[in-house]
Amino acid sequence: MRPRGRFLIPLGRESESQSQFITLQDRFRGEEPSVSFAAQMAVYLADPMARSAVDFLAEQVAGPGFYTTAEDEKAKGVVDDFCLHVNLDEMLLTTAKEVVGFGNCFWERTEESVKIIPILSVEKVIRSPHGLVQGYKQTQTYGGGTLKPGDVVHFRWNPVNGEAFGTGLLRTLLESLRVSDGEIRLSFAEMKARMQKAMIDQFEKFSAPNELWIFKNLGPEELQSYASSLKRIPRRGARFAYNDEADVKQAVQQLGR
Repeated sequence: MRPRGRFLIPLGRESESQSQFITLQDRFRGEEPSVSFAAQMAVYLADPMARSAVDFLAEQVAGPGFYTTAEDEKAKGVVDDFCLHVNLDEMLLTTAKEVVGFGNCFWERTEESVKIIPILSVEKVIRSPHGLVQGYKQTQTYGGGTLKPGDVVHFRWNPVNGEAFGTGLLRTLLESLRVSDGEIRLSFAEMKARMQKAMIDQFEKFSAPNELWIFKNLGPEELQSYASSLKRIPRRGARFAYNDEADVKQAVQQLGR
């Protein structure tokens, strides 16, 4: 008879695994995020809608914080003192924001404390061919060192296709789309930025009409002198007076109804 209950499937050692998690190229150079954290940070800081979405979801995740319970009040006091020492409430909210936005957050733990590693400092994750993390490489700006995997707590949300890094909301905004015919379409963030620029260009171009200054009976040299003076006139608040006959017309494009 087959016994009832739950079973744990024994996991073999890494050396016994046959599946490969990383490419040969990534094995030697380390795995980097598909979209750099710097690019994702730029969108988070510059796009109010993206930042609001990340912050709102993170606040829903973190909620009012945490609480501890224990039968031993002394043990509870030790835990509460440690949480107060590391400011765990703020760490949880920051962690939630980075996990939701970037898909990743990194804590460094020591014998006495834990702290959040700046996400822009993490450049690569070094893994064995079978996916075992061997180190976290930091950028040269932050010293270029490699952190031991046992010293780092890596919160990784939604890793795609076995990647070393997780996937947050900001990456999706920055990924271009390859369609079936080979066309590569712009990322949503770039499309939005171009649309914003187009709106600004249209506003600057058509918010004030162009002016056509007509000076009668002027020779080429005098006309060139007048044109040079007109180019130096500010867009608002300045006028010139001449004793020659002149006319100023607004060159307004006729718009259809």
